[in-house]
Amino acid sequence: MRAIISLVLVTSLCSYSFSQNKKLWLQYGDEAFKQSDYSSAVYFYNKIVDKNSSEAKDLVYPYDVKPYIAPPKEEKQDSTSAKKTTPITIGADSKMQYVVHQLAESHRLNNNDEKAEMWYAQSVQNNSSLYPNERYWYGVCLMKNEKYDDAVLQFEKYQQENPDTQSAFYKLADKKILNCYFALDPKSTKQGIIINELDTIVNSGSASFAANFFGDNNTIVFTSARKDGKAMEKVDPLYVCDLYISINKDSIWSSPKNMNSPISTPQHEGAGVLSPDERKFYFTRWSTGAAEKKECAIYMSRFMNGQWLQPMKLNANVNAEGCRSMHPSLNLDGSILFFSSDRPGGLGKMDIWACPMDEFGNAGTPFNLGKNINTSEDEVTPYYEHRTQTLYFSSDGQIGLGGLDVFKSYREEEDTIWSAPINLRAPINSSHDDSYFVLAHDQTVGYFSSDRKSCTSCEGGTNCMRIYSALGEPMLITLKGKVLNQETKQPIPNALITFKDVASNMQTFFIITNDTGGYSTLLREEMDYFLKAQKNKFFGEKATVTSKGITKSTELIQDFNLMPIPSGEMVIKGIEYDYDKATLRPQSKKILDKIYEVLAFNDNLIVELSSHTDSRGGDDYNQALSQERANSCVAYLVSKGIAKDRLVPKGYGETKLLATDDEISKMKTTEEKEAGHQMNRRTAFSIIGEKEIKAE
Repeated sequence: MRAIISLVLVTSLCSYSFSQNKKLWLQYGDEAFKQSDYSSAVYFYNKIVDKNSSEAKDLVYPYDVKPYIAPPKEEKQDSTSAKKTTPITIGADSKMQYVVHQLAESHRLNNNDEKAEMWYAQSVQNNSSLYPNERYWYGVCLMKNEKYDDAVLQFEKYQQENPDTQSAFYKLADKKILNCYFALDPKSTKQGIIINELDTIVNSGSASFAANFFGDNNTIVFTSARKDGKAMEKVDPLYVCDLYISINKDSIWSSPKNMNSPISTPQHEGAGVLSPDERKFYFTRWSTGAAEKKECAIYMSRFMNGQWLQPMKLNANVNAEGCRSMHPSLNLDGSILFFSSDRPGGLGKMDIWACPMDEFGNAGTPFNLGKNINTSEDEVTPYYEHRTQTLYFSSDGQIGLGGLDVFKSYREEEDTIWSAPINLRAPINSSHDDSYFVLAHDQTVGYFSSDRKSCTSCEGGTNCMRIYSALGEPMLITLKGKVLNQETKQPIPNALITFKDVASNMQTFFIITNDTGGYSTLLREEMDYFLKAQKNKFFGEKATVTSKGITKSTELIQDFNLMPIPSGEMVIKGIEYDYDKATLRPQSKKILDKIYEVLAFNDNLIVELSSHTDSRGGDDYNQALSQERANSCVAYLVSKGIAKDRLVPKGYGETKLLATDDEISKMKTTEEKEAGHQMNRRTAFSIIGEKEIKAE
């Protein structure tokens, strides 16, 4: 993103003749570069490499087939200039390589990617050991100019020339290669989104960016550097940012109004957010001018008696000393402030942080949003959409199209747990920097900032930030269905449906069916869900639903048919014992494993496991044997994880024969009679109690 700062170039410097000593131009260029005034740096460095200059005969030019380098010349220097610059002792070739390198760097940092690509190409051709990462930056510029195949070749060649796999730039090259492949994938473009650059009444001046809703979906507050800014006298307002408000009525934006003092000042102000009660306004303020201390901090102003009061700087929990803090955003009730900062304890350069806020605007202990959100690179411009509990932010450390891309992540059980970020894809994202994304509550319109186009208000083809709208039908994945009685097909009202993320990244949530047994909910993208429907006096039922691969609004149907719990005993077929033993057979354990699954799924049930013997043996003996058999079943289920207080073992001996002695005596063969006795040596279960089913 282009930095908006005052130019070093002043009128007094323009009086120097075109044939001024190149060392003097180099001094001015280096001074401008140190002050991050890259436009001026380009101006001065270009003086050295200008083909039309009378001193051009000893220069190199980008893409020249056979550049000619003349021998170094003796240059005179007066006492005045000698005090201003350190004498250059390197040879002409190295000197010109340095200028080419500085031009490439200046254009890149000034967001002129076409010029940066041109000069990096020359610098790579120069093959100077002084600039070992030049080819990496050349690849970055190719990416930004959407030359992804060429960029991959440069990144791969960079890694061949710099084979240290543990170096930071080697790892960055790996990420950039993935970015290129992502950009070349047709799936990186989302269909049905219409992108429009807001008209010039909003996108005026040298930059306009960081739009946010201001009280309603038709009013925005945004940052801009334009002619009516509050810059100091003799400072060009096109290089000082203020906050403005504009209203959209019948698709026409009103003339933006400067928020004026005490919000807008001769310093830079931007990236503001209005609190939900519309009584507090948080915004970023940062220094202007090279001589001042480079401070970037978040401030808060209160609205009282029809006006905004003098802003106060938030405490050190937000504005850590010596660090940058910016881009404030709030949750639904204003109790959590999200912001980006390079404060200590982060995972990279700029990270997304959050901290609790009290009603007086005092910030509590900050916490980093963690490695799912933050990377070793920059994460900035957070925006929290409370309806879907979604955090939108921009990153150049996640896999994207190049530069900063907009991502979204869902809040999980706590504010510190977030799902893996999802790239919003093109056309919202581009090969350039895309940031400050905000979304209306109905999800039909969003605004974001991008430097994807060259700025006509700035010199040299710089890409400045402009505000864009993103229009389109929201992609909604809806799941609906009914819970029915399996036997009667009648609806079951007030049934509980539990939704769990199969990957265990999302917080579990619950839905209660309505009077007609129906339910409906929105699903998140690219997720697998495990569903469980429950109601007392019924066995529960499970299902799985996926939203993966869905690219347009879709309605999914999932019905449930719950089996009523029968009264009385239910025989567990297959639980058998050897004669005169309580030891479970291997096959019996397999059957009990299925019972375990039923009990684990229906975790509200309390059951009796009953065991029975045949009629052979004495009554007391059979009673004791059956109790031992029931105990062995309970012990096995407890070993699998079923709570002991949900299981009641009960031995009935030979008191409940399924095949009586008379019936067995009438059987013709020994095999038939033995089968009758085996039928009596059984285990069954019955539901003897239920806990109340509730969401927990």
